[in-house]
Amino acid sequence: MFNTIKYSGIITKTKALRARLVSDDEYKHILSLSSVTEVISYLRDHPGYKHIFEYADENISHRGQLELVLNYSLYQDYLKLYRFSDSSQRALLKLFSKKIEVNLLKVALRSIFSGEKLPKYTSMLDFINRHSKVNFEALYAAKSPKDFIAALANTAYHPAMAKIDLSSPDAMFKLESTLDITYFTTIWKAKDKLLKGASYQLMTTIVGSEIDLLNIIWIFRCKKYFRVDTSRLYGFIIPYNYRLKKQDLVELIETSTIEEFVAALSKTSYNSGKHIFDASNPEKSFYDFLFDSYK
Repeated sequence: MFNTIKYSGIITKTKALRARLVSDDEYKHILSLSSVTEVISYLRDHPGYKHIFEYADENISHRGQLELVLNYSLYQDYLKLYRFSDSSQRALLKLFSKKIEVNLLKVALRSIFSGEKLPKYTSMLDFINRHSKVNFEALYAAKSPKDFIAALANTAYHPAMAKIDLSSPDAMFKLESTLDITYFTTIWKAKDKLLKGASYQLMTTIVGSEIDLLNIIWIFRCKKYFRVDTSRLYGFIIPYNYRLKKQDLVELIETSTIEEFVAALSKTSYNSGKHIFDASNPEKSFYDFLFDSYK
């Protein structure tokens, strides 16, 4: 009863924010659009996003710029919940500021690989900088992956990133996965210090499921799209697990074909019941399972 009362306010606030999100029918309409420009035009008039575009450059036209706008929308909702929370709830929400940080890092990284120049959102960076060791000014000035890594000096991301071979065809994937590995390592350790009881169990289920699912999808992508050697695959794995046991991971990594991979996955709880892994659309399988976990 105590937890229900304690979180009732923030739950109500969350439901109000969720009501403004894109509906199923609206998603279908967005999928029917033929260009990024049309998607931007549609979202400019959408009740849940039009206020965000007031802060955006009127001339945004490419995917990277739109992605930053949507991340800014996520930040705004996060900040509303943060301001609405008490001190104990804020301790947990500060952890999730790391997720926003990683999202921003990924957007900056993708802009470097694509050559797209991104606008800055000073108010968002001001907040993140209070909880971050990342020098975002240097990051946004980076012209190459090497500059990007240099801008992350003295952060938890740098040691692993400095070892990545930037000439390899999977360099961007490896850089992004390293950002995720660092984030999940931080969250996994911090929850043990900050939470207990039912809250601890729920967070373990949510974060643990996402770690398991990301490991599954990364192994699949490495095998199907990048032809990564089995010995190198172990370096892509988030070093924690929940329902996917270590032996399960080893079996998935050691498979030689996609058919063997799906067969090995079928022995786990992540390919049973209502959730069947679809090798032709793995991302949908990933998000369906993750969405149910969040619910």
